[in-house]
Order: sequence, then structure tokens, then C-alpha cells
Amino acid sequence: MIAKDPVQEVLKAAKGVLSNVDYEGKIPVTTTFDQASDRYMMLTVPSTDEDSTDDSHIYDVTLRVEVMTEFITGEERETVSNKIMEQVTELLSDLEFFNANLSDFHIPLIYPLSGQRDTQQENVSSLIIKRKDFNLKVVQL
Repeated sequence: MIAKDPVQEVLKAAKGVLSNVDYEGKIPVTTTFDQASDRYMMLTVPSTDEDSTDDSHIYDVTLRVEVMTEFITGEERETVSNKIMEQVTELLSDLEFFNANLSDFHIPLIYPLSGQRDTQQENVSSLIIKRKDFNLKVVQL
């Protein structure tokens, strides 16, 4: 069996799963910065490791989700990013739903790792970035 890179397939599936996040409207999901929206989610895969034999390929994939929420400086808007990340964690933990969005791969295990929070302030607006990594065990079919 020839090894396939799971990154694009995992990103596509995660994007499909997270397109269901709704907090006062749908939240866009992207793999690049989206300066046109005041709230969105950005997906990246910062690391992958492969453990293979002649007949199977298993990957250890880290999926990073960053929830970006922008608001007028001086307003407290922590709740928005917290509620969005809560939905993200719930949706990504649903193995059946995630696997339904995959082809050529299967995920038997997903578990959330640590989370971080950053704030970037400017004169008029502030940006809260909630970052959470998820570890995925990915099996090539």
C-alpha cells in the first residue's frame, strides 16, 4: 500500500464538520486569514507523524483550530469566542460525523489537547484568538 498524505483530507473534513458552528449566525471556516469577517475559524495542521508497516499507514495528526473574534476596543467579548470554541470541541469529538466527511481515511480517536488565548489590541479594535489543538489518529484505508 502506498502512503497518502492525510493533511488535505483532514482539513477538508474538519471544514465540513465545523461549517455547522452557529453563534448569532454561521461562522466562516478557512485555512487562511479572513480579514473580511469579524469572527471566523482558521484551521491548520502544524504536525503529522507516520507509523507505517508494509500493509498499514497510521498517522498522528495535530489539527489546530483558531477562533478569531474582533470587536471594538473597550467592549468585553470573551463569551463569543468561548461559545464558538465550545461548539468546535463538541463537533470535532463526534467521530461518526467526522468520519462521514472523510474519504480514503478513518479516524478511530480524536482528543482535545491544550488551549491558548491571545489578544491583539489596536486603537479602534481588539482581536481575541482562542487556539486549541486536537490530536487525531488517522488510519489510511
